[in-house]
Amino acid sequence: MNTLHLYTDGSCLKNGQEEARAGWAAILSYGEKQLHLSGKIELEKPTNNVAELTAVVKGIEAIKPDAKCAVVIRCDSEYVVKSINEKRVHSWAKTGWMTSTKKPVANVELWKKLIAVCRERKGCTFTFEDVAAHSGDVYNELCDKLAKKAASM
Repeated sequence: MNTLHLYTDGSCLKNGQEEARAGWAAILSYGEKQLHLSGKIELEKPTNNVAELTAVVKGIEAIKPDAKCAVVIRCDSEYVVKSINEKRVHSWAKTGWMTSTKKPVANVELWKKLIAVCRERKGCTFTFEDVAAHSGDVYNELCDKLAKKAASM
């Protein structure tokens, strides 16, 4: 099975503040081909976690639904990677989107969207890998730059 690498990053300028602005970026790399995507998030109070999740969702949405490939998602968001790899998302779905402390899961609509876009790509397998932010990974650095540019628009 061929491998598609999906690099993602989100940015929220003034995260947690009234005037916060957010953007996302995704780079799809398949053999010699690359697709660079980015966009501004139009929410009243966006957060960095929303930006990170949006980047992954938008990146996966760019994969054709009939594609057949292994998708390796490289993301610097511990929130996203651990929630998937530690099966938290699976547990949340089973418990009606409640955390282990019985509080509603944050960003539930984006988590549901992530599950849906993955399921729509039945011919793909998905692996989430953590990449250290600002560690010199060329694609992570480029995604960071694109996401910040989109947030500042």
